[in-house]
Amino acid sequence: MKVLMLYNRIPYPLHDGGALAVNSMARGLQEAGCELHLFCINASRSFVPPAEIPAELFTRFHLRTFDVDTRLRPLAAAWNLLEGSAYHVSRFFQPAVANALAALLSAERFDVIQLEATFMGVYLPTIRKHSQAKVVLRAHNVDYRIWERLAEGCRQPLKKWYLRLQAARLRQFEEALYQQTDGCLAISPTDASHIAAISQKPVQTVGMGISLPPNTPETHFQDADWQRCLFLGSLDWQPNQEAVQWLKNELWPAIKKQSPQSSCLVAGKNCPDNWLQPAVDGFEIVGFVPDAQATMQQNPLFLVPMRSGSGIRIKILEALSLRLAVVSTRMGAEGLDVTHGQQLLLAETAQEFADAVRWLQQHPQEAAAMGRRGQAWVRSSFNRLQLSQTAVAFYQQLLAS
Repeated sequence: MKVLMLYNRIPYPLHDGGALAVNSMARGLQEAGCELHLFCINASRSFVPPAEIPAELFTRFHLRTFDVDTRLRPLAAAWNLLEGSAYHVSRFFQPAVANALAALLSAERFDVIQLEATFMGVYLPTIRKHSQAKVVLRAHNVDYRIWERLAEGCRQPLKKWYLRLQAARLRQFEEALYQQTDGCLAISPTDASHIAAISQKPVQTVGMGISLPPNTPETHFQDADWQRCLFLGSLDWQPNQEAVQWLKNELWPAIKKQSPQSSCLVAGKNCPDNWLQPAVDGFEIVGFVPDAQATMQQNPLFLVPMRSGSGIRIKILEALSLRLAVVSTRMGAEGLDVTHGQQLLLAETAQEFADAVRWLQQHPQEAAAMGRRGQAWVRSSFNRLQLSQTAVAFYQQLLAS
């Protein structure tokens, strides 16, 4: 089976959930026997210099890349208010990219063309004009929900109005895309249920395949410093920015009051320059770290104070795969079939976060046991090859219809 995946960025480096999800799917589909091709926008916001893209992506996945300036521009945004499209989506369309895609589809035959996330849906008319392939939307999130939730939490009236407007337009585009594609792969059961209630097309849940790290010696967890907390995520993504602000302004003072010896590190790529700060009362924002896994192992109490977003938090899966102790809001754990007290702890308020952190610090053996249960759950539920075989079976169903 020959599969073409379209993505609105380069799935490298593997420093964020989107890149991890696309890279994992590509490798899993190839392991399941597919011939895999990648067609990717090299977006300005996440631009990867061509010389830094691993040669393997070109040789193994026939990678084709196209530079596109996707920066938010005031004049373009103002025109969009009159023009009426979803600005979050329309800025990814470029005629040159559409022409290159048309040329590729005219030269090669694909069985399945997969849109990785909503934003590449702008190229669906080009695909339909030049290919008979089945088109699948892989929904990383229900994207409009992210903007709805950001609008709910926004206190600036004008910005709140704009976020609501763009959320409504994105919802219209996204729900139409559910109907216009031949089927949808959702990354979580929660999103699959939502999409199935709207679309008449087939919907299948295929989660994020995780490649488990090598076994860490048990002595590492026996000696873990549970006073060290961590938030890790892309710091240019608005839901993560919202989470960090809440963590800094409300959660951390409550945690420090109950656990004075605690420290918290905030790390992630594309950190705003004015956010970087040395440790103040144990709270430090360092921005990008070159080895995320090492940083996670050094700071084993993982905080996920998300209040908006959709899909699943892949960083939770990474943290659990490393046997970290995780404290998350229910929003942060949305889409994951986890149980409070088994794989992680759930908290909704500053006091609940403080209580959870203190409990884990006072019960290190239970914290380590929860990490073991979390890793076992990831191992059984997010096997990359098994998930990819589920996707291939879904493709075969579409091709037979």
